[in-house]
Amino acid sequence: MRADGPRGMKDAFSFMPTAPKRGKISTQVKRCYSLKRNKEFRYVYRRGNSKANELMVVIFTKNRTPALKHIGFSVSKKLGNSVCRNRVKRRMRSAFDTVFGEVKPGYNIIVIARAPILSADFSDICAAARSLLRRGDLLKKEENKA
Repeated sequence: MRADGPRGMKDAFSFMPTAPKRGKISTQVKRCYSLKRNKEFRYVYRRGNSKANELMVVIFTKNRTPALKHIGFSVSKKLGNSVCRNRVKRRMRSAFDTVFGEVKPGYNIIVIARAPILSADFSDICAAARSLLRRGDLLKKEENKA
C-alpha cells in the first residue's frame, strides 16, 4: 500500500478551500435558522399574525424556544416556473439577510411572495422586508445614541 492512500489520493479534502475568517458575527439567514418541516409551517399559518404589503406577506408567531428565531420562504407556483420561483426566493433571502440580525429572538416567521416581486428592484424588496418586520414589532428596539 502506498503512503498517499488508495488510487493516489493524498487527502480527499485537500483541494477544498477553507472559508475566510471574519471578525464579525454573520447575520445571514443560514439553513439552521430556516423552517423546514411541514408541521412548522402549518403551526405558523394556523397560529400566526400577518402583515402584508404589495410585494410580500409576513406571518409570524412566538415559538417555544425563546432564544431562537426561524424563518421560512414560500413562493407559489402561480408566480412562474422553478427558475423564477428560486430567483424570487434567493432575492427575498438576501433581502432578509440585511435585517435578520435585528429581528427579536423567539419568533417563527414565514415570508410569502406576491406577484409584483418579480419585477421589483432589490432595494424595494429590502425596504418592504424592513417595513413589514417593523409593523409586526419584530425588530429589536434601537438604543438611543447620544
